[in-house]
Amino acid sequence: LRRQRQMCIRDRLKEELQSLRKENSLLRRQASEGGEAKASYDAVHKEKTVLQRQLAVLEADIIALKKERNIVKQEIRSTHRTYRDAFTDISMRLSAHVTGLRAQHVTVQG
Repeated sequence: LRRQRQMCIRDRLKEELQSLRKENSLLRRQASEGGEAKASYDAVHKEKTVLQRQLAVLEADIIALKKERNIVKQEIRSTHRTYRDAFTDISMRLSAHVTGLRAQHVTVQG
């Protein structure tokens, strides 16, 4: 009877040991996966930081380009005004010259 109890206790201890080994194995796997997850999170966080810096640089470039575009637009408007004024002046002189020539022609024929 005593031997039977010892066998029974031994079997229970073996089962408990096996259960503890399984639990230990599971905990190790979870810890390993947790470590991998942390490494993955760290890599993603690092990439996010790099992308945020690149975005800030691009936004600054966009602002600079918009300012440059506005300057170019102002220069175009100014140049357009200059050419328009010059064209108007030439047109008026040419018109006056043609009128003068007509007057001379009428005087010569008359």
